[in-house]
Amino acid sequence: MNTISKLEFPEKIKRIEYNPDFDYGKIFKFELDSIAINEFIVKNKLKPIKSIKDKLILIDEIELRWFENNHENIEEKEFLFITDCTPHNIWNVLVRKKTGEIWYEVLHSDNGGDLPKCD
Repeated sequence: MNTISKLEFPEKIKRIEYNPDFDYGKIFKFELDSIAINEFIVKNKLKPIKSIKDKLILIDEIELRWFENNHENIEEKEFLFITDCTPHNIWNVLVRKKTGEIWYEVLHSDNGGDLPKCD
C-alpha cells in the first residue's frame, strides 16, 4: 500500500478485511482509534465529501448494499476521501471518521490487460 499510494499508515492500524481476488483490483478495510484516525486524516490531507456515490468501486463487493445504506443523508465531514494514480494503478482511500473505518482500494489492469486511466 505504501509503495503505491505513498500514504503513511500508522503501525497500530488494525486490518479488518482484505479482498485481493478481483480481476482489476483489491480492497482493504482497516480500523483506527479516534486519535489515530484524526492524525491520519490531517497527515494525508483527506478532504470531506458530501456524496460517496461512485467514489470507491469495490466497496459494495465487501460491504453488502453499502452504497444503498450509506449514500444518503451523510453527516457533514463524516466521510473523507483521497485519490490519486500512478501509470499502472489508481488508488482510493475513504475514511469514516466517527467509526475509524478506512477502506483502501487499488485498481490495476484487468485480466484483459487493460490498465486504469491515470490523468
